[in-house]
Amino acid sequence: MHLSPNPIISPAFHPLAIGDKGDAHASPEQISAIVSILIDAGICCCFVQEYALVYYGTRRLPNDRILCVPDEQHQRAIQPLTSRDDILNPCAPLPLRRPGLLSHKYSRFKAIGRTGFWLLLPASGLPHPNLPIYTQSLLDTKTGVDLEDLIDGMKTSEEWEEQNLDLEGYTDIA
Repeated sequence: MHLSPNPIISPAFHPLAIGDKGDAHASPEQISAIVSILIDAGICCCFVQEYALVYYGTRRLPNDRILCVPDEQHQRAIQPLTSRDDILNPCAPLPLRRPGLLSHKYSRFKAIGRTGFWLLLPASGLPHPNLPIYTQSLLDTKTGVDLEDLIDGMKTSEEWEEQNLDLEGYTDIA
């Protein structure tokens, strides 16, 4: 059997997905330090996507810590993160995502010596689905893991579900 000298490695194991050999896991102190860089620069921010779901109790493994900033502060937010080359380095997009997605259009950073990656997004243009419609779409498409995370994270009640969802079949929202 002949093995190729350059084996194909899954993008899931690429250093831009998991960090470099010997990197430590992100710590609460490191996360706080990075958020503080923006706060100290007068830039408000919030976590979105998987990391926000983790905050609300879901069991997701986030790829990147995605920070959302106001549109008018987005360009200004890049500079303080770029200037802290003792903590962060600009890096290429996550190789697990298709080119053309938001993760390929905006600045991404890798925490030095850590497995943490950070993506900085402007607030406009981000989809903010209506909760009942989004929840119904998860039911209709049988996307159980996302539905479970949403219900656990939002702590919806049975009463809310009965009032806002069609639990008997599919809903056509077109």
